[in-house]
Amino acid sequence: MKRWGAAFTLSCTVLVVLGAWAVASCSPAGFQSETVIDTVRILASRASEPRAKPGDTVTVDLLAYDGRVDPAAKMNLFWLPIPCINPKNDAYFACFAQFGSGPSADAGAAGDAGGMLGHLEPGVDLTGALAEGPSFSFKVPSEVVIARSGASPYGLVILFNFACAGHLELVPFDPNSQDPQQIPIGCFDSQHNRLGADDFVFGFTRVYAEDDPKEVNPVITQVDLGGGKQLAIDGGTTTTALTTSACEGDADTCGHQSIGPVVPRSPPDSKQVWADYYATAGTFKSTARLLYDPMQTLTIPSGTDNEYIPPGSDTKRPAKNFVWIVVHDDQGGADWVTVPLQITPTGLPDASSRD
Repeated sequence: MKRWGAAFTLSCTVLVVLGAWAVASCSPAGFQSETVIDTVRILASRASEPRAKPGDTVTVDLLAYDGRVDPAAKMNLFWLPIPCINPKNDAYFACFAQFGSGPSADAGAAGDAGGMLGHLEPGVDLTGALAEGPSFSFKVPSEVVIARSGASPYGLVILFNFACAGHLELVPFDPNSQDPQQIPIGCFDSQHNRLGADDFVFGFTRVYAEDDPKEVNPVITQVDLGGGKQLAIDGGTTTTALTTSACEGDADTCGHQSIGPVVPRSPPDSKQVWADYYATAGTFKSTARLLYDPMQTLTIPSGTDNEYIPPGSDTKRPAKNFVWIVVHDDQGGADWVTVPLQITPTGLPDASSRD
């Protein structure tokens, strides 16, 4: 993965690209370990209608977590409240002109956010010009669907979202740079010092529009632990914690815990569906597992479960731990579940003693 110094989020949000599967939440930014959550992170986004009709109101939710052990300031979630509509070549960075940054000729039909932010200068706190919180709703423009060369007509709406342990400011555009993906917004502390990748995620969510969409989000109904044991889900979190012992040997000899989502098939049947895995402590045998593929038959969940590998007994870790399973499909759909994680024995180093 490419490291930007800030993470990225594609409904697709674009957050992390794994293996051969395009990810529905986008991240050109890399991390020390893509499955371990120990910084400010946006793990995924989910649109209520991953393929929407013109005129519909769509709500986009973020799955975000602050994994820092001793944060100096809390993590805030922001949205640019004016969506970018049908940017040139469908490129997210063609929207940057609406931030008052970059060549205006690249903007295409980017919307009028430039009128909202274009009068602001670098160094100004943008908080009052942005929406805040884990969700944002917008109305899909009625004329968003346009003709496409060599493809059926569709429209594209891009929403920019941010996780920042501080506030956001515009950053100067470098006219001498050859990189069209210069990020036009940065995260700053109260003294206007720019913060780095541990404290900032710059993301975007793509929502496609069609006149007669068929796509619906996949739904995680339970979490499978193998051997016939499954965890129920209530409000996006399992009702029972995953309990496992700390690893007393190396990763190949300690006990592994089978874990995976139970996901019924959702239309269209031809789509590919996969699960990404994250945790605050421990690792996984695979960063992602394929659930459905039109070219092969997979058995859900026994043939698609991953393996969770707990941390060593002497590993420093946070006092509270979680596992997240995020399910994506190649049509922009997504769902996720949070699994509280209990690691025994007790009395191990907690967040207060972690380096």
